[in-house]
Amino acid sequence: MRQPKPIDVADYRPLVDDEVIDRVREKVKPPRGIRIAHINSTYYGGGVGTLLSSLTLLLDSVGIKTGWRVLQGSPDFFSITEKCTTPCRAARST
Repeated sequence: MRQPKPIDVADYRPLVDDEVIDRVREKVKPPRGIRIAHINSTYYGGGVGTLLSSLTLLLDSVGIKTGWRVLQGSPDFFSITEKCTTPCRAARST
């Protein structure tokens, strides 16, 4: 599998002012050194998979180490998780 191009918060300079980039770097100073583990059901496809592929690289670029783990489960397991998360997504959209 081809590795994604490393991303840096500075890559967003064409879209935002330098002040925004500086503010992002300043805000991540306190949690520097922590590690975040993203847990998902797939490495590709779907909204979460699409977001995490960019987000993990961006967080790494500002000093927050990330990992991405994929759950393995039976169809019944994922049926239950879908039933649990669907109401949460519906509540956020209202």
